[in-house]
Amino acid sequence: MATDLLTNGLVLKVTIIDRNAKQTQGEVRVQTWDKKTRTKRALKTLGYCWLGAICAVPFPIVHLVLVPGLLIGGVVGAYLISSQESVVLGGKGTCPSCLAVLDIVRGPDKWPLSDMCAKCQGMVTIEKALDV
Repeated sequence: MATDLLTNGLVLKVTIIDRNAKQTQGEVRVQTWDKKTRTKRALKTLGYCWLGAICAVPFPIVHLVLVPGLLIGGVVGAYLISSQESVVLGGKGTCPSCLAVLDIVRGPDKWPLSDMCAKCQGMVTIEKALDV
């Protein structure tokens, strides 16, 4: 797999395939986090949510929803962030159907990716390119 190290992640070469099996090339940026960084991000999220819950206590009626919501949301958010090892930051390629520039959107690092061309509205599948 062809990769280049960037300051904000790895650049992966990808193959973009339309519904008619036409193929073009592109690249995406993938951000990965080690366990220590994921833990820091999770604790930061938990802290901000719980700080928001504390700040919401003095406000009548609103605190009945915000305080429990932020307390529970902080725990759920921290768990989700701590379990997220990587994310696709986005990328560029060429739409195989209309040959327009295809902006690949940010999303989970679950391959193959799916996206839509902004010009022709065609759905494409994005797969990691195989080195030959």
